[in-house]
Amino acid sequence: MSLRTALAGLLALMPCACVAPTPPPARVSLSLLSGSAPPPPVPMRIAVVVDAGEDMAELSEAGPSYWIAARRGAERLIGSLPPEARADLLLVGGAPDASCESVPKALIGAEAVATHLAQATPAGRAALAVTLEQLAERAHEEGGLARAVVFTRLSQSCGADLCAAAQRLASRDVRLDLVVIGEATPPACLVEISQSDLASPPRGWAGDARVRFHVSSPSLDPGLHLCGEAHSHAIPVPPGRATVVVQLDPPLRVARSFAPGSRWQLEVLDFPALDPPVREWRWQELPPEPGRAQ
Repeated sequence: MSLRTALAGLLALMPCACVAPTPPPARVSLSLLSGSAPPPPVPMRIAVVVDAGEDMAELSEAGPSYWIAARRGAERLIGSLPPEARADLLLVGGAPDASCESVPKALIGAEAVATHLAQATPAGRAALAVTLEQLAERAHEEGGLARAVVFTRLSQSCGADLCAAAQRLASRDVRLDLVVIGEATPPACLVEISQSDLASPPRGWAGDARVRFHVSSPSLDPGLHLCGEAHSHAIPVPPGRATVVVQLDPPLRVARSFAPGSRWQLEVLDFPALDPPVREWRWQELPPEPGRAQ
């Protein structure tokens, strides 16, 4: 046996050392809506739009009807506003003959909100998009409108396109906040509009500020964090267990396990000035980025 043959046989018996490919990182971003900013220097006007369609009378999974949940949310929001702010209430639906074209004829002053909400009964159909279209048309005529907050179950498609109505409000410097009662998913277009299509930042809301967050992971060196900002680019995170810390007061800490190549957005709603304070959060899985390897 030659020396070359002997060496070849010896190498064949040695274990093979393979290097596994590195898994792609997950990507994490933060979406934040907060009411903790100081009140604006000029009186702020808010339109509170409440879905009073017949579908809101059904019982929710939590027990009370969707209507009761929406009504309580509207009352809490209006009660938390500074004294100089003006809140106008629009009940969309609430009558047996309400249809997709039934738009509230006039805004109701905040002093009558409790009475009107208590007397209203869900009925008919809720023309939410049509109402928002009319609200956008009147925004410049009446002046001072900064936000439109909609409380709805999003259970029916009625009238005009909701995304188009939101776009018209955004073009008039009016921020649209959609408070969904239940498990319905709001249209993705509303997220894009609220973040990038406003002519100028909405007045009086902490979401304007750069709220930072960081991610800690056992895969990182001790003391090393991955840092990002709300409403900014997603940051790469090593796959596996990690903790996201949002720099609110007090900080919000959320732990999660991330799969390789996945994309997640932490959506946070923070209203510390309410009584009692409100802080809610949820994870939203995003679709893979086009052209990015998984």
